[in-house]
Amino acid sequence: MKRILIALSVVVAVPVFAQTGMHPVSARNMALAGSAGITMKGWEAVGINPAALGQYEASRYVIGIAPAGGMVGNTNLNIDFYNTYFTGETVNGKKVRYDLDKGSRKKEFLSNFDPDNTVFASGAVQVLAFSMDYAPWGSFAVTWGYKGEGHALLTRGLFDRMLNGVEPGGSYDLSGMGGEAQIRSEFALNYSRSVDEWVKIPYLSKLSAGAALKIENGVTYLSVENASHSLSVDPETSEYTHSFVYEIRGAGNNDFSRLIDQTLVDDEMLPFISPNAGFGLGLDLGVAGEVAGWPVFLSVTDIGYIDWDKNATLLTDKETIVFTPGYTNDDGNTGSTFEVDTLKSTYEPIRRKTSFTSYLPTTLRMGTRVSLNQFALITEYQKQWNIPGEFIAYAGYQQGLNEGPGNSYIPQLSLGLEWTLKGWYARLGQAFGARDGYNFGLGGGYSHPRFRIDAGSAYFHHLFTGDSRTRLSAAITSQIFF
Repeated sequence: MKRILIALSVVVAVPVFAQTGMHPVSARNMALAGSAGITMKGWEAVGINPAALGQYEASRYVIGIAPAGGMVGNTNLNIDFYNTYFTGETVNGKKVRYDLDKGSRKKEFLSNFDPDNTVFASGAVQVLAFSMDYAPWGSFAVTWGYKGEGHALLTRGLFDRMLNGVEPGGSYDLSGMGGEAQIRSEFALNYSRSVDEWVKIPYLSKLSAGAALKIENGVTYLSVENASHSLSVDPETSEYTHSFVYEIRGAGNNDFSRLIDQTLVDDEMLPFISPNAGFGLGLDLGVAGEVAGWPVFLSVTDIGYIDWDKNATLLTDKETIVFTPGYTNDDGNTGSTFEVDTLKSTYEPIRRKTSFTSYLPTTLRMGTRVSLNQFALITEYQKQWNIPGEFIAYAGYQQGLNEGPGNSYIPQLSLGLEWTLKGWYARLGQAFGARDGYNFGLGGGYSHPRFRIDAGSAYFHHLFTGDSRTRLSAAITSQIFF
């Protein structure tokens, strides 16, 4: 037991970097903060690198048991911040909640927000996951599941108006807000095999190539684009001038679309496991091999699109509304119903059925992994400190090739470390870059000749540091080997 505890402390103490997973179904990859994604094997290679599908898989058949995971977060609001102003904090043994009606508290509250606050979330559930190795023909995998991702940009001006309202003579710019979100089901057929017999390149060995064809069924889509919004108040007449421009695109199943407009619901939907509002195709391509004995991996994933043409709606508007608040009704009472009704009749966006296309989060990935026990310095250190087990290091680079839900042009660099002993695993990783910034992942697992179970969390440091607790994620994965 002493040896195990020493080894675990070494794993936790080693500072390394890793990219965020972008594969929330894999608990192992999430624990390593995404650094191991490009090297995943079996069905876990689906969506990351199809070439690694069977390269390192020891079992012929593998079934994933309903793996699931997800993440949610934002760039400003954290737990301490929320407790201070909404639920209260303990001061001298008493629960104190700050009153936001006070001007000083409002300023303090707003100072916590950057000019732009991004809220983001993603999640996935794998309903079916099966892979098999059929030598010499190659490796195959079939997966089906649901994925959801989205982000929204909220300006500080919005929170300012919510707290302070508007004042005579004031002029307020709320432009820049927007967002995009989608939920889709994905059915993927994957294939990989060795191509060593056909490709002869010096210093390159164990070369394999893979591809995945994915059928994408869009469940729900919503985006706010080209949004511009301003509000001014005349200091003498208190007349409001409200100008706005926006485009809202939405699509979804019948229940979702009825929330927008009953007249926009189609009578018939295309059935594919569940009612869908869009259909598309995706393609993953990847290669894996060894350069001078060093494993290397390269892939481009999610090359594709979804055409949304069922219950698809486009709302557009560009107008300026001028109104004066305050009125007196027949009973002599002052109220605001008149203004609300007037605005409803004045506000007339163009609403029509349409069709549009969204693109999958196309991503370039490359990476490597290596057993540190092959280096004399590491083995000497293990002997000196009597540390058992094997240490495996991972490195990866991820680059989004488009902007959208679950993707970003901002690159990520990743490193991770895994320690294993007699089937037990401890993992950690760190990452910088992309939309979600710094990430520290931690987790573990157990592998048996007939099954494996893994658990992990990205942004693990947010669980213990209140002033940075802006994100939360978790995943659990279990597999059966045949």
